[in-house]
Amino acid sequence: MRHRSTTVCKLSIVMASLLVLPASASAAPFAPATAVAGFGDQPALAQVGGAALAANGASVVAGTADSAGNRRAVAAFGDAASGPAAARAFGPPSGAYDLALGANASGDVALTFSVGHVAYLTTCHAARCRPTTRVGTSALKPQSAVAVQPVSGRTLVVWRGRTTRGVNRLKWRITTNGKLGAPHTLGEFGDNPQLATDASGKTVAVWLGDRRAKRQGVRTAARRVGEFLAPTSVTRAPAGALRLVSSDRGTSVAAWLTAPNGIDPEDPAGTVQVATRTRSTSFGRSQALGSGSTLSLAGSPDGHVVLATDRHVAATSVVVSAARRLPGQGFGPLTDVSPAQFVSDAYGAKAAVADGGRALVSWAAGVDPSAPAPAGVFVSVADPAGAFAAPQLLADAQTATLPQPTAAAINSSSGLVAWAGPQGGQVARTGAP
Repeated sequence: MRHRSTTVCKLSIVMASLLVLPASASAAPFAPATAVAGFGDQPALAQVGGAALAANGASVVAGTADSAGNRRAVAAFGDAASGPAAARAFGPPSGAYDLALGANASGDVALTFSVGHVAYLTTCHAARCRPTTRVGTSALKPQSAVAVQPVSGRTLVVWRGRTTRGVNRLKWRITTNGKLGAPHTLGEFGDNPQLATDASGKTVAVWLGDRRAKRQGVRTAARRVGEFLAPTSVTRAPAGALRLVSSDRGTSVAAWLTAPNGIDPEDPAGTVQVATRTRSTSFGRSQALGSGSTLSLAGSPDGHVVLATDRHVAATSVVVSAARRLPGQGFGPLTDVSPAQFVSDAYGAKAAVADGGRALVSWAAGVDPSAPAPAGVFVSVADPAGAFAAPQLLADAQTATLPQPTAAAINSSSGLVAWAGPQGGQVARTGAP
């Protein structure tokens, strides 16, 4: 199924058709969305790429703005008293893509993105940002990823680069006192690299094996100081949609889709797999959770994890599902959090989780002629010991381009969902402020 259409219509069906799931009695509703300026003069072409909430309520929404066809990386910052209101631009004036956001609970933020064959990095603390730095080049798309260490804010970025002899390899750099250090070589090449780091500085990398070198599946390497150790395999089965998170204490969870013949990016479908490691042990045997076509994985500093996926149920419909993991335990089963809707395989549901286990899943659904559910941007929130609440409609086609990506974040007292549309960037929040 190829969910690529952006056909939209106004909401014409009452929200009662969505209230088919068990609700969490104490889940607070989201307030009406507020606008975020700075997403360009063609905001319908802009996209959000990530969001984060610090422990003190400070927030950031990152994405790409579009002005006259020129796409630029942007980020909007909010404090504990007010949400993000205006985005700032970073890096070259056009051509930004593959944006990735890293953040910690202390308000340190890192943004990496590509322009052409060059990866860039911007680091910020409390909305004060250093100049954007050129990270490195690649013979292919860099596919850069970033991780921000808890408390210290030290930042590590990895990308698909090449050596001085022109050999394709995964490359990485780390900041010291805010300055980006020299490039290092990880040891092999691969696709879709992902990074996560804990409070001790232990960093885990995962990536998809380089089929050009007759590798496949999920590969991994870790470091505490110095170089990454030699790469090993988490699984040798064909894999896609790789994701990774780590807790402050060093428990890392990797998730991916697997299928006997690999994952087709144009028509993804497979089995959701997860594997876990600790600071001192390698990844264990993977656990299959069920079928899915997209993946979003979120972790909290104290070790809670939430996974969201879209499961195909008809030719043009999916159901958004989520699974939760308590610290030190395995994942529970996937449970449905939405009715059947038209959710793009390119822009799947997004998950977020806070210390203590409050969880959030957001998604944007387009018009589906075969299903009665309305189109729009939706969110479902779960309290630590409760089920996900019935979805709340946050926007329709008047303020959202549908379908499209959303960004989600949550802390112990507040939740945030962001998206873009005809009226620019939009942010909806619950709790303080």
